[in-house]
Amino acid sequence: MSAILHEVLTAQLSVHEGLRLDLYRDSEGVLTIGYGRNLQDCGISYVEAVLLYRLDHRTAPVPETRPMLKLYEDNRGEWLIGWGYPIGERGINLPIAETFLAHDIESAIGACLEHVAGFGALDVARQAVVANMMFNLGWPRLSRFRRFLAALAGLDFERAAAEMKDSKWYRQVKGRGAELVRQMRTGELPPA
Repeated sequence: MSAILHEVLTAQLSVHEGLRLDLYRDSEGVLTIGYGRNLQDCGISYVEAVLLYRLDHRTAPVPETRPMLKLYEDNRGEWLIGWGYPIGERGINLPIAETFLAHDIESAIGACLEHVAGFGALDVARQAVVANMMFNLGWPRLSRFRRFLAALAGLDFERAAAEMKDSKWYRQVKGRGAELVRQMRTGELPPA
């Protein structure tokens, strides 16, 4: 996918998701960090576990044991991940948050290419809308937007925008939804 799409998504998601370097519960009660990284369901990758390990062990070799890629709670009630990194207590830094965001954008784009008919043929502005929704909802929830996906496959962008607006998602995300509906309808990116 294009570098332009990645750049657009980075800018939009930085605003839409906001940045929190501490572990917090999102509006649905899910443990989250950085730019909306769902640690409860998605966890981290091995590479990301190594990055967290390096925060405390700059030169030590990476352990040969497997890291815990899902968030877990120890017997003291502390949230840990990887090789025991106390993410609940210490959070993350900006470079790690940006790495998580870059990986999440790549995952969202990959899921769009895999699941959304005609995604690759859309203009960048509309690809960004769909990938933004994929980032926010994940495929299991986005797949329930059947009329939206059908309108998109038929290149009926007015109907796709109307279907976005007629959803619980739209009511939950407020300004983000209005921006993305406008972008879907017009095919134009918001001013920088």
